[in-house]
Amino acid sequence: MSLVPEGTEVVPLLLLHGWPGSFVEFYEAIPALTAVRPDRNFALELIIPSLPGYGFSSEVIGFHTNLPLIMSSKATFVRILGAIYPPLLVSREVEDRKFSTWVCPDHRYKQDGGLPYRFTKDRLIDNLMVYWTTNTITTSMRLYKETFNSRYMGLRMDDIPTSVPTWVTQAKYEVSYTLNLVLKSKYPNLVNETILDDGGHFLAMELPEIFSNDVLKAIGEFRKLNKEYKKTEL
Repeated sequence: MSLVPEGTEVVPLLLLHGWPGSFVEFYEAIPALTAVRPDRNFALELIIPSLPGYGFSSEVIGFHTNLPLIMSSKATFVRILGAIYPPLLVSREVEDRKFSTWVCPDHRYKQDGGLPYRFTKDRLIDNLMVYWTTNTITTSMRLYKETFNSRYMGLRMDDIPTSVPTWVTQAKYEVSYTLNLVLKSKYPNLVNETILDDGGHFLAMELPEIFSNDVLKAIGEFRKLNKEYKKTEL
């Protein structure tokens, strides 16, 4: 490993292999990439993972999400039906969660939008400046262009169940509430569903302690299940 002189900028570089390659294909290039040279004012810190499913890759032991938006035909039908006739599908405690404004609806008519209720101006401006200073608002929205279109929808990816242990958190004011029966159609190994009586789309920023505790509980359960699974394999 080369010693990086003081004042030299360290730049992270992610190297991803393809098939039938592996992380080994980068091995010979590591010394040249990480060498400190007088002709450049930066040094590279390499991240060379083995992609999931390839040799020595870490298995995915669980999936945690606080936006379980499933776009299958079944989920869409149930969502529309639930929006029109909520008592048919959900309990009284969650029947007001058909569609929402992503944050507390009581704030929509306030002059300041209720932003100071959970967010500081510094934190909001920090988030805004990430886009402004890097000029990335357009490129950041590319994922919607690539996923909300007929070609991608035609693949019907959300109709394919995933057996990975899944932990779902549903905040009260999230953009959409997903019924348990729909969750289990996509995630048959649903470990837990946390239904919160607060919070919205930006859950980690609104309720960081609640979000963090839920994630930590999920990781603990995923690790426990993974150990049990490995015991049964033996």
